[in-house]
Amino acid sequence: MTARARLLDLKGRPPEAVETLREALRTAPRNTGLLREIGAFYTRHDDLEVALTFYSRRPRSIRETRTRRAPWRSCSPGSAGRRRRSTFVRDAAGRALDAIGQGRPGHDEDRQIVLLAARLELRSDHRERAAAWLADLSRVGLLREEDLKGDRALRALAGPAAAPSGP
Repeated sequence: MTARARLLDLKGRPPEAVETLREALRTAPRNTGLLREIGAFYTRHDDLEVALTFYSRRPRSIRETRTRRAPWRSCSPGSAGRRRRSTFVRDAAGRALDAIGQGRPGHDEDRQIVLLAARLELRSDHRERAAAWLADLSRVGLLREEDLKGDRALRALAGPAAAPSGP
């Protein structure tokens, strides 16, 4: 279902993609990969608040590993809210870039979480931090032209030094 949602999104039919993702969520509400996919969808569409709710939603799976459980628990709905979720996103983005720096191939999910961190920094008027996230994303070869399209603030921060890689 997520592949269908991505295809609908690429065809410019986001409302249908959202409905497909909702249907997938109804069938697999505990799937962490699906929760991250939905968070990435809303990040691509600049709905950061909604994206954060999916990135920070704690799956109800009993089989979660302890390394997965700790960060999710820190962002539960009863916690300190937006500030704690922003910290969670920053930490997740840092871990993704660290793993890539240690040789793990970068994935679209990594790119989306780092872009989300950059956008959150912009919202908090931390332009230098946002620029640093974009520079790191460019350094590991994950920054794409499409990431900056339609977002003048991010494009200005990326500047010529962050030459985006292709699609």
